[in-house]
Amino acid sequence: VPFANESGISPIDIARLADLVTNEIEGVHGLRTVPVNRVITAMRALNLPAVTSPQEATALMNALNVDGVLVGTVTTWDAFPPLRVGMAVELFQRSPSDPPVLDPRELLRSPTGSPLPAEADRQSLSASGVFDAANHDVRASMQAYARGRHVPDSAFGPRIYEMRMELFTQFVSHRLTADLLAQQAQRQVQAGQTVAQTDAPR
Repeated sequence: VPFANESGISPIDIARLADLVTNEIEGVHGLRTVPVNRVITAMRALNLPAVTSPQEATALMNALNVDGVLVGTVTTWDAFPPLRVGMAVELFQRSPSDPPVLDPRELLRSPTGSPLPAEADRQSLSASGVFDAANHDVRASMQAYARGRHVPDSAFGPRIYEMRMELFTQFVSHRLTADLLAQQAQRQVQAGQTVAQTDAPR
């Protein structure tokens, strides 16, 4: 979903920002995304200016026939070196116990909201951070990120990621995506342990 802008800086292309995050997710083996323009079209059809609740996320998932919706907010944006970006993302996921796909418009009109509001809340993951290119830990992580990728031709070499806002934002998107995946992996481990305990002989 195109990001909300709470940074106080107006000239931010929030749709382009969502594209950068989408590109990082596409780089993860086994994950596929829907083009941001298609998401915008579905939101307009549902008369959704933004996704602000599990109910709205579920309606959008149904309209797009996808397993999850990623919502984000830009909290800090300083495009002058040292670059500084703050972002928060939340991933709403379809629950395995969800009923068959419902009409998203009926879901939005329902006075009781989502048929599984508690489950929708449980199925969300979130990550956030403020990334400062002058911070030693951020720079070390950014250099590791740059080593594994094509570095644009520049006299700065890998340090170009510290100089160009779009490249720095790609790095921030990578970090937040990694945080979400780590949380998902931990959740799966915990779920497996719960199943194992439940199935253990008494």
